[in-house]
Amino acid sequence: MKFENMREFIILESTRNYLEAAEQLYTSQASLSRHIKAMEEELGGLLFVRSTRKVELTPLGACILPYAKKAVALQEEYQEAVRRELELLNTTLVIGVLRRWKEYAIPELFMRYARADNQAKIDIRVASISKLKEMLYDGTCNFAFVRECVCESDEDFIRIPYYGDEVWVYFPEKHPLAHRDYVTISELKNERFILPDEESVAYELCLQVCHDADFEPNFVFRNIDGESIMDFVGRGLGIVMLPYNSVPDVPGIHAVKLEPDICSYVNLIYPNRPLKKAETSFLDYVT
Repeated sequence: MKFENMREFIILESTRNYLEAAEQLYTSQASLSRHIKAMEEELGGLLFVRSTRKVELTPLGACILPYAKKAVALQEEYQEAVRRELELLNTTLVIGVLRRWKEYAIPELFMRYARADNQAKIDIRVASISKLKEMLYDGTCNFAFVRECVCESDEDFIRIPYYGDEVWVYFPEKHPLAHRDYVTISELKNERFILPDEESVAYELCLQVCHDADFEPNFVFRNIDGESIMDFVGRGLGIVMLPYNSVPDVPGIHAVKLEPDICSYVNLIYPNRPLKKAETSFLDYVT
């Protein structure tokens, strides 16, 4: 049964007059009569008894009335909820960030943008790179700051390089290479590596750098979480290659520059599709 017909039924019951009801509904009496008749045919009985002077509700009409009111009220409620949600989506930017986002002045960027655009509303989501990209795919996120090995756009995402982060090697302080100004990748061929999470960019970079130098990293631990990696290195269990700004200063561990330079990138990425007004405003500011 159509919600619009039920709404007309409720108005007619309140006025008990076809002309008055039709005027309230901005329709014709003929159209109103057809819709009421369609409801009656669907229900299998009369809703109103019409005389020359007035319109009276039948027992069937009285039975249906409270349910029609509830159905129409529910429809109006969900339509308003949808309207508010769409309004929020069109004015609020959902922006995903990598977990160590504070190291790259991203909060300052958000604050400056909010000052520049007083209407700006930003909903920040902290998640893994894979989760952020999933959110971009399904439309629950407008932009994301993620760490990647590349900065070129592709058919899925547009990329704007935000920060280039050099990869350094982290040694325990008693390691013979720990106090060098730089090391080459070939000097690490026989080292014991501690490898981060296999889904991380740091893991991908380590394998890529070693493979480019024609050797497989000799790892002693793999899939170590970020908080534990430095503890393992500090205990002399191995070395690790990580983007410089992704690692806090830890006593007893020395960071040595890797040559030639290897970089990871913190990119601002977004789906390769037409942008909404709020998205364009933010992108213009960032670029």
